[in-house]
Amino acid sequence: MSLVAGLALAAPSLIKGASKLFNKPPSLKVGNDTTAYLNKLRNVSKEGLYGADVQNEVGTEIAKNSENTRTALRGNAVKQGIENSGVLAQQLIQEGGKTTLQAAKMAKQIAKMNEDSKLRASSEASAVGKQIEDVRYQNSLNKYTNKMSAFGDIVDGASAGYSGYSKKKTNTDNSELFEYLMDVGDVG
Repeated sequence: MSLVAGLALAAPSLIKGASKLFNKPPSLKVGNDTTAYLNKLRNVSKEGLYGADVQNEVGTEIAKNSENTRTALRGNAVKQGIENSGVLAQQLIQEGGKTTLQAAKMAKQIAKMNEDSKLRASSEASAVGKQIEDVRYQNSLNKYTNKMSAFGDIVDGASAGYSGYSKKKTNTDNSELFEYLMDVGDVG
């Protein structure tokens, strides 16, 4: 009878502890969109926002404008009858210099914008990465807390069971055990 009393006292805590051990604690999820955003930020922090395609596009536009200006200069020279003169050559050289200067300024501006975008993306990637690590840390902490709580319940159950077993074993009057069993309906 004393063993039954000990088991009866231990059972609720043991079941509670076992349940916690085998059930996962709630965990936070990192969405696919967050991961994709982080990957995009990492890529921008390495490559920059304005890659070779932007530089090529701007360079093509500058070259097209320069060619249009050169064509206009040649047309005016033909109208004035000075197409073979040094005046036209001088104008074409000046236009080439302007185009080169414009291209250099644009390249410098794109490079600055690129570096700025890299710095912003790196900073933002760091913040998003920290948020993801915080989620992982919280999930690990939840698992640890759940396990410790489960082991605590199991130890409490074992302690209560042993205490009940020891108490009932030394008690020659089993009236308390009989009353307990009557309450739970285990007498038969």
